[in-house]
Amino acid sequence: MKVYEAEHYCILGDFNSVRSREERRGVVSREEGREDRRLFNIFLENIELIDLLFKGRKYTWMQPNGRCRVWLSKRGEVREEVISYFAKHYEEVKWKRPTLDGLNFKLLAEFELLRLEGPFSEDEVSEVIQLSDGNKSPRPDEFNFSFFNYFWRTPKREIMEFFEEFYVTAKLPCI
Repeated sequence: MKVYEAEHYCILGDFNSVRSREERRGVVSREEGREDRRLFNIFLENIELIDLLFKGRKYTWMQPNGRCRVWLSKRGEVREEVISYFAKHYEEVKWKRPTLDGLNFKLLAEFELLRLEGPFSEDEVSEVIQLSDGNKSPRPDEFNFSFFNYFWRTPKREIMEFFEEFYVTAKLPCI
């Protein structure tokens, strides 16, 4: 727990690090992870955090004595609990879908809307080719964008026909 600008805050999380050798299961060597622990402790001290240690049994979220108070012994009780568990686990979560009510979006003007649905202009296609990464190509065995940019006047007619056919049919033509 820490106070910052008159507000209390608490940081929780799994830092994938431990503060002492005792917190780590399966550590054989005294040296294993020593530098990681040292750096983690320095980090916590520098930002003035306090590690609140767990109470009760380690590595479990059960009661402090490590036992759960509920014990089902009858077959019907076990069956009902299993059904209840999976019903809750797979039930549809009820949540209110976010809405856009009250948000004001910038709208396109009529001429901008019409332009979106119009065919590609030669200037648009040329600009895209000029701004593209020159090392990229439509397919591995084809010319890259540096080629199209440098020799634009030669393939320009065929490229524009490609886009015109796409605009009319809404299908990519075979080349």
